[in-house]
Formats: sequence, structure tokens, C-alpha cells
Amino acid sequence: MLFDYLCLSIQAMKKERIIKILISIAILLGFLYLRTHASLYAGFSNIRVIKTVLSLLIVLITVRTIIEIIIVSSNIDNRPNRNWMKDNLLIGMKNLYSIIAVVAVFLGILSLMGIELRDVFTTLSIVAAAIAIVTKEFLAELIIGIINGFSSKIEIDDIVEYNGQKGKIVEIGLQKITLMTEDDDIMYVPNTKFYNADIINYTKRDIRRMSIDFQIDTKKVESIEDLERRLIHICEPMAKHIEPNSFNLKVVKVTKDSIDFKFQYTLKEVKREIQRQMRRIILRSVTNIVTK
Repeated sequence: MLFDYLCLSIQAMKKERIIKILISIAILLGFLYLRTHASLYAGFSNIRVIKTVLSLLIVLITVRTIIEIIIVSSNIDNRPNRNWMKDNLLIGMKNLYSIIAVVAVFLGILSLMGIELRDVFTTLSIVAAAIAIVTKEFLAELIIGIINGFSSKIEIDDIVEYNGQKGKIVEIGLQKITLMTEDDDIMYVPNTKFYNADIINYTKRDIRRMSIDFQIDTKKVESIEDLERRLIHICEPMAKHIEPNSFNLKVVKVTKDSIDFKFQYTLKEVKREIQRQMRRIILRSVTNIVTK
């Protein structure tokens, strides 16, 4: 029943997109006709303005229509387990369209001001070195934003760890990536820093698998097996949310003064509130052990 409903929804979305494409093509043909038949508006005083506006609209509609055709032909809408707005291909094309739109509008404004585009490109080629130096960081952010948009390594809703902070990717923008941390704080990371950092993507494994890291003084640890049993016992009130026999206490690092542990378990279902409760219970238990 649910599958049939999803199939019908997908078909409806695809039909809607095809209709939008046909309407866009019809409008585009109309603008092309007007652009190539200047005699239709020869009576107007400023034909240059009309031609410039028509050219700008033709560029924007053409790019947008191509994007819609790619979406339909690549069957992005045929993914019932994904929201099409969250697909990286769409994010990449959206970012690319934004840049093309800004450039087209900028050139259109210059044309309306009576500045010849040939002169603009000649001038830009002369000062290209200066522009590259001044805007290199900004351009790097844009380029990496487009790369991230088309990349399959990170996606919206992925759980990642960046610079010791674990969080969920909520937006992949042209300049910044937005993360929501475990404390529900919003963190904005510049694309260049995120791209060059060592990122752990937890979503590429079973996202139900949870890990909690902690450190205990060696004098407080009598037996690792006993510590594991105590932690499992403490989690019993939340047992209905945890897969049976999924607990595991790992020793990550041992020094003469302390031992680093990683306590792992698998949730039956990923729920943010359950994750927080489990983390709170375990860390409070560890605190009680340490302070005894």
C-alpha cells in the first residue's frame, strides 16, 4: 500500500516536472522569437534595453530548463527513500545555476549601462591578476562549494565529525557548510576548511551504531569486564531502544595514568532524543565511577 502510494507520488512529481519543462520551452521559444524579430518592437525608443532583458531571460530560462531535463532524465525523482531536494546532484546544479544567474545579471546590467562586453572582457583580462589575488579565497569557497555539491562523499543529513565536533550536515552552501551539533548548536564551516580537514563520516557505516568516548584514571579501573557489565546494567532502562547483544567496550589507548575507552551499542531506531538520553546516562555513570 505504501509502495503504491510512493510510486503514484513519484509519477505525479515527474509529470509536474515535465509540464514545467514544456512551459519553460514554450516561453523560451517566445523570447527567442522576440529577440530575433526586432521589428516587432521597433517603435520603442530604447530597443537596446529590450534586447538585453530578453537575452538575460533567455540565458536564465535555458540553464534552468537544462537542469530540469537532467533531473527528469536521471530519474532523481524515482528514489522513494530520498527527498529529491536533498540529492547532491541537485545541490550542485543549484549552486552552479546561482553563479550563472549572478554572472548573467551582472553582464546584463553592464549592457544596460551601455558598456560593451568586449571592452569589459578586455579590461578584466588586464586586471585578472589583481582580482585573483583579492578574491582568491572567495573564489576558492565557491569552487569547493560546487565540488561538495556534486560529491558523493558528503550529503545532507550525514553525521560527521569535524575538528572534534560531531554533528549533522543540514546545508551545503556555496561558501559554508552548516552543521547541527549534538547539543543542537548551529556551526558554520567555510568550505575550504571543511574540504581540507580530516572528516569522519559516520553515516557511511550503520548510522544506528553509537559510540561514546571517555577516559578513566587507571586506579579507578579494577576490571574492564566489570566496567563493561556495569555500563550495560545502567543501560537496562533503555533496553527497548537498543539491539540485544550489541554492547561493546573498546580500549582505545592506555597510558600510565589513564585509559581511553569507547563504549558502543546499536539503536533499534535513530532518534535524537534517545541518543541524548543514552549519552547522559552513560556519562553520568562514568562520572560516578571516577569520583568514588
